[in-house]
Amino acid sequence: MEVGKTVKLEIDGYDMNGFGVGHIDGKIVFVEGAMDKEIVIAEYTNVLKKYAFAKLVRVLSSSNDRIEAVCPYYGVCGGCDLMHMSYDC
Repeated sequence: MEVGKTVKLEIDGYDMNGFGVGHIDGKIVFVEGAMDKEIVIAEYTNVLKKYAFAKLVRVLSSSNDRIEAVCPYYGVCGGCDLMHMSYDC
């Protein structure tokens, strides 16, 4: 694992901040914008001893609960983190 490297991950849950959680090589990877049951390409942004953070690059297999955000500034301004999830999720 190194910052800037991309990896394919299967997301199997969420953390308390709504980040998607995946596992690779015995480490936890928190992926901002990823949803449970998705397969994604993510880029490492911060790598620590037992876990890493990554940003979502591309969704290969989308969750049924993923929706199009209604705000045209979603993902740009940083005010909302979970607008890509349906309310029922």
